[in-house]
Amino acid sequence: QPVIQVLLIIAFIYVAVQYFVLTLIVYFIATPEEYIFYNVFLSNGVTYILTSYFAISVVFSQSDFSMLAHLPISTKKVVMSKIISGVTLPIMAVSILSIPTFFMFLIEFKLGVAIKSLAFLLVVDVLIVLFLLFILSILNHFRSRFSNTSVYLLVRLTLIVGIGISPILYFLI
Repeated sequence: QPVIQVLLIIAFIYVAVQYFVLTLIVYFIATPEEYIFYNVFLSNGVTYILTSYFAISVVFSQSDFSMLAHLPISTKKVVMSKIISGVTLPIMAVSILSIPTFFMFLIEFKLGVAIKSLAFLLVVDVLIVLFLLFILSILNHFRSRFSNTSVYLLVRLTLIVGIGISPILYFLI
């Protein structure tokens, strides 16, 4: 499916350019503290969205598991590869998107502050990924209790949107 791969690469480049331009605009408009807050907020948002997408399409997808189970690979390795891809892909994407931010931190702050800020950013993103996969794995454990697949997908989507919106609602209320 080379067409889908090319479209995904184009989409990633488009998102990267938008992310960089938006980061650059905020860098010139806001104070350094606001810029750091914005960067953490945007990085967490992108991580959450990518993790949600990969968790639904890769990690908890049952159709490709049945296809891969017939290969001479143990089912444990299939499950581990799906989990690792669901964890590493969002972290790698956000890390690549954070490269321009690192250079902006170097311009504005010292090297130590830039490294600490990006390390904090990556640790928070890893915790977001692990928390979301933990919640979705609990929901996946009770998959057989749902009457049909549509109800299960609706509950899963509602849970993902609810968890994503809850911090925003907390600060607004």
